[in-house]
Amino acid sequence: MPYMASFYAYSLVDQRALNWVDRLQWAQTGEAVWVHIDYSNGEMQRWLQEEVGLDPLVVDALIMEDTRPRVTTIGTGMLIVLRGVNLNEGADPEDMVAIRLWIDAGRVISTSKRALRSVADIARTLDQGEGPHDTSTLLAHLLDRLIDRMANLVDAFEDELDVLEDRVLAHDVDAEVRLHLAELRRRVITTRRYLAPERDALERLTMEPHGWLMEGNRMHIREIANHLVRYVEALDTVRDRAMVTHEELQSRLSEQMNMRMYTLTIVAAVFLPLGFLTGLFGVNVGGIPMAENSWGFTIFVVGMLLLFGLQLFYFYRKRWF
Repeated sequence: MPYMASFYAYSLVDQRALNWVDRLQWAQTGEAVWVHIDYSNGEMQRWLQEEVGLDPLVVDALIMEDTRPRVTTIGTGMLIVLRGVNLNEGADPEDMVAIRLWIDAGRVISTSKRALRSVADIARTLDQGEGPHDTSTLLAHLLDRLIDRMANLVDAFEDELDVLEDRVLAHDVDAEVRLHLAELRRRVITTRRYLAPERDALERLTMEPHGWLMEGNRMHIREIANHLVRYVEALDTVRDRAMVTHEELQSRLSEQMNMRMYTLTIVAAVFLPLGFLTGLFGVNVGGIPMAENSWGFTIFVVGMLLLFGLQLFYFYRKRWF
């Protein structure tokens, strides 16, 4: 069976791949099975609605386009909605893929629209005869792979932020740094928005009193939930560090602007009286002092230099530079 496909079906007891054509037979055998389908496929939607015998509310949740991570107990089964890192070619990892599951003692029905490598991993282990033999273990293995792949995404965020922090502290500030920092903050906030409710969903999952959820798997899921809590806390830290880095960046940009304005102000203050005097002595009317003196221009220039020196001395005493 090709991996990353839109349909998987396995008997968990004997690790046997099942045919879509024989879906009526294996759907009614009562043995533990796992079925994964592409919920956007019309034929598979009809199969869920007409042949499986699930509650209509469960079916609607399994084929719903927009979802939020959650765990809901319905009778003896659980409806679980989760999200995984998008590792499809050309996709952004933080554009997470939703997976919906209905689980009870005898079956796992999972649905998604886009491919998930965690699902393909489970299918590969089943093809090799090394996969889970019951629905409880399959759930634990799937959660383990979903959450484990989030570690690389969080680490990538931290590495990107380390580089940006170093550039800001080294005064290497330009438009590229500002745009990169803003994009990183957006991606971190988006990812956290998905992972925070998933953390709450896993914590609730560990407290559900279903008999088919074996204690060993329950402990495993609790540990997976703890890992997810750490990832969410790491995202909070990255978000806060990015905010501090942004504030530092804004401070340095403001400092640069203030220094430029300060320099322009000093230059304007120095040349304002000099410009006034040159303008005054340049008036083309009679009575200008030293107009007939051959040393007049020299005396005027020396006076300007003295005035310039007095201004610099005054600015220095006032600690303006």
